[in-house]
Amino acid sequence: MRIGEGAEVQETDKAYLAGLLDGEGCIRIASAYHTNVKKRVSPLALLSTQKRNYWMQVLLGNSDVNVLKDIQEQWGGNLSLRSSARRGKPFGNITWNKQKAVKLLRHLKPYLRIKAIECQVALEFVSLLNPPEHRGQRLSDKDLEIREYYKQKLSALKPCHAPKVMVN
Repeated sequence: MRIGEGAEVQETDKAYLAGLLDGEGCIRIASAYHTNVKKRVSPLALLSTQKRNYWMQVLLGNSDVNVLKDIQEQWGGNLSLRSSARRGKPFGNITWNKQKAVKLLRHLKPYLRIKAIECQVALEFVSLLNPPEHRGQRLSDKDLEIREYYKQKLSALKPCHAPKVMVN
């Protein structure tokens, strides 16, 4: 069973995954430059054809590979496994991109605590994507600025970007 494929997801499964995501996960807005150029062109021409894409991404890492396989079976996503030389045991992560990430966060939103605000910002960002009047058109500079604003806003909520507070 995968989300959105007919089967009802139990509330306890949603709460469990939300807890894992709160502790071991990441909600982010990813971005990359890409081109639609398929032929060889000069680097200068390539620069003029570049545009930046933004999309939502949810990642979950864990050293219990069986747990990750169970989660992927129920919730979908892309599972990648690797061995950690530092930890001496396998490690894996599941990545949900774009609409799969949106669907996942909508299921988990009521149960998130630590990442509740990140979830809200990410879902606000998604609500701005691809309005009907933009479909098939190149994004304006203003649209790109708004997307970058949400990327930075979400990034600023991460603990590694929070201001350090000294406690006496």
